Amino acid sequence: MHGVERMRNLVLTGFMGTGKSTVGCLLAERHGLQFVDTDDQIERQAGKSIAQIFAEDGECAFREMETVAVRAALGGRHRVIAAGGGALLSGANRALLGSEDIVLCLTCDANELERRLDSPSGRPLLNDLSAGTVGRLLEERRDGYARFRQIDTTARTAEEVAVQVTAVSELRRVATLDVERTRVSCIVFEAGIATHLENARDVMPSMTQALVVGDANVEAAGISGSIVESLRVFVPDVHSVVLPAGEVTKSTVWLEKLYQACQRWRLERESVIVAVGGGVVCDLAGLVAATYLRGLPLVLVPTSLLAQVDASIGGKVGIDFGRVKNVVGAFYPADAVLVDPKTLRTLPPGRLAEGLAEIVKIGVVCSETLFRQLEDLDGAGSILRCTQVIREAIHQKVRIVQRDPFENGERAMLNFGHTIAHGVEAASGYGLAHGEAVSIGVVAETWLAERLGVCERGPLERISVLLDRFGLPLHVSALDEDVVMAHMSQDKKRRGGSLRFALPVRIGEGRVVDITEIDARSAVRFALRAAA
Repeated sequence: MHGVERMRNLVLTGFMGTGKSTVGCLLAERHGLQFVDTDDQIERQAGKSIAQIFAEDGECAFREMETVAVRAALGGRHRVIAAGGGALLSGANRALLGSEDIVLCLTCDANELERRLDSPSGRPLLNDLSAGTVGRLLEERRDGYARFRQIDTTARTAEEVAVQVTAVSELRRVATLDVERTRVSCIVFEAGIATHLENARDVMPSMTQALVVGDANVEAAGISGSIVESLRVFVPDVHSVVLPAGEVTKSTVWLEKLYQACQRWRLERESVIVAVGGGVVCDLAGLVAATYLRGLPLVLVPTSLLAQVDASIGGKVGIDFGRVKNVVGAFYPADAVLVDPKTLRTLPPGRLAEGLAEIVKIGVVCSETLFRQLEDLDGAGSILRCTQVIREAIHQKVRIVQRDPFENGERAMLNFGHTIAHGVEAASGYGLAHGEAVSIGVVAETWLAERLGVCERGPLERISVLLDRFGLPLHVSALDEDVVMAHMSQDKKRRGGSLRFALPVRIGEGRVVDITEIDARSAVRFALRAAA
C-alpha cells in the first residue's frame, strides 16, 4: 500500500494587498490546517509593529527577522503560510522551502491595488504613496514573483480566490491510499463539502446511479436529504435508504435489507454506494459495497467525529454477528472519503467526546505531537474550533494504514484500548457507547502496560486527566467480570490462546504484546472499579 501526502505546507506570497492573509485564514479554517502569518509572527517576536521596526531598526533588520519567521513557519507541516510580500524574493528564504511545500503567488492589477491600499498605514514601503509607486514596486518584483504559479485576485472575492487555490493546490486532499494497486482511496478534508457533493466530482467515481445509505440521525439533521439533492445535480438516478440509528443496525438483518434495496433498484457494477453517517453506517454500507456484485464503488461521508478519524479511514468494513463485534467483514477502502467538519456541529457534546477517545488512542500509541494538541483543548466542544487536530489524527492513521493495510503488523497498534473496550461494550448490551468503552479500555490497558513494565510510569495519569476533561468515563461499574472476559475470549485479535494487546511504551509509541488470561483479567477488574 502506498500513500501520498499531497503537501507539507501551502505558502501564499505576492504583493501587499493581494489578500494573502484573508485568503490564507479562510483556507486554513476550511481545511483543518494551521494558519501562520509571518508578518504577525515578526511583530509578536519584536514586540512592535513592522512600521516601527522599519523606522527604528531599518529594513535590513526587518529582513533578518523575516528570515527567522519564514524558517520557523516552514519548520512545521499542515500549515497555510501567508509570507510577507518580499519574503520569497530572497534566495536564502526560498532555499528554506521543502520539496513538498506548495507556493502560490497572488497577484492583482496595479490600479485595483492602489484602491485597496489607499490607507497605507502600517505598510512602510508605501508610507510615501504617490502616483505610480505601486506600479514601480510591482515591476521591481515581477521576476521574483514570476518564479511561482500565479493566481489573479483582481475583482474577485476572497471566497472565489480560495476556491481556485484549493483546486490548484489540492489542499483538501489529506492523502491517497493505494491498496496493492487495486483499491485507491482519496481522503478529502473540507468544511461544507458534505452538502455540496457536486464540488467533489473530481475525487469521486463517475456516477450514473447512486444509492445513499444514511440513518435516522443524519436524516433528522437534514444531512442525508441535502446529499441526495446535491447528487441529483449531476447523477441521473439517485435512491436512498434510511436505517435505524445504533449498533443494532450492524447485523445480518439490515445487511440483507440493503441487499434487497440494491436488487429493487437494479444496481449495477458501476452504481455507487454513498454512506452518510457514523461508524455503524460506514461499516454496514461498506460491507454491502464490498460484497454486492463482488464489489461496487464506495463513497463515505462520515458525519461523526469517531467515523471521521477512525471508521472511515483504512478500509475496515463489517457487521456484528453472534454478539461478537465486527467479526464478519472485509478490507475494502472507499474510493473517496469526504470529511466535513461542519457536520460535527449537529452532534451533542457526548458524541464529540466519543470521537475524541479515538483520537486520544491514536495520540498515545502513534504521535506525541497529536497528544499534546489534545492536551491544549479545554473540553470536547473546543474540537469544533481546532479542526486541525482532526486532520492530524487522520494523517496519523493514514500513515500507519499505508504501511500495513491488512493488519499483519504495525496497524495492530490502532487496536489499543479496543480489546477491553469490545468486552465491556458487549457486556453492557451496547448500552455503553463505543467511544465511552474505548475510553475505559484505554485507561485499563495503560494501567496494565505500566503494571507489566511495558510502559514507563506517568502516561496513565496524563491520559486519565485528558479523558476526564472530555467528559469520558475512566471506569464502569455494574458489569460482570466473567461476562466481559467471555466476550474478550471471542476477540478476533486472539493468537494461540493468548490475547494480543496493543499497549503504550510511552506517549507516542506502542507495541503489541501477548497477554495471559490472568493479566487480562486484572486489567478488566481495574476497568470495573466503581466510577468516581
